Amino acid sequence: MSKPTPVQRCSPVQMRENLMMVEFLKASGISFIPIPVKDDKHRAALVLKAHEIIGELLAQAEAAEAAEASGVKP
Repeated sequence: MSKPTPVQRCSPVQMRENLMMVEFLKASGISFIPIPVKDDKHRAALVLKAHEIIGELLAQAEAAEAAEASGVKP
């Protein structure tokens, strides 16, 4: 039987970055869920996905704002 892989603990710097993102999302009113990270490769993939989603949300907000400014309902 193989031994379970030990949990890779988060560094203090990464934890501060994580908490800053939580505060940003919270202040922005953006719904989110915490997702455990397996390793650095997994973290990088999740960060990339988060940036993609935030970019999509920003584009939607900008389009809605532009439509509202021109008097058109989205």
